Amino acid sequence: MGPILSSSITLVSLFSQIAPFEAAPPFGVPHMLTDASIDCGMTHLTDDEITQDAEKRTPDAAAEIKKMNFGCFPASKFEETIKEDVMTLRNAKVLAGVNVYGFALETETGKVRDLKI
Repeated sequence: MGPILSSSITLVSLFSQIAPFEAAPPFGVPHMLTDASIDCGMTHLTDDEITQDAEKRTPDAAAEIKKMNFGCFPASKFEETIKEDVMTLRNAKVLAGVNVYGFALETETGKVRDLKI
């Protein structure tokens, strides 16, 4: 299973002004932003921890739960996960023609940083 996507449409109107879409975009959406906060909650858990908890609460669904990807990642791979999400979205045929950007939200300062992917 591929990476879990954390898509956001924050700042889309800004990008519409910066990089206008030349042709009719798919779904009427010319730009898609994927972002994550530096202190993302998914960096404080592991897929194994979530799997164990879910299996304990719903043992009848254990086989299904074991197949799930909850998208947890270590803080050290924060930017890498955003880049993976951007590339997954850019390679999706259904999103052909949509401009996809990756941003990091620095939770301590509130600044949004363009990863220039």
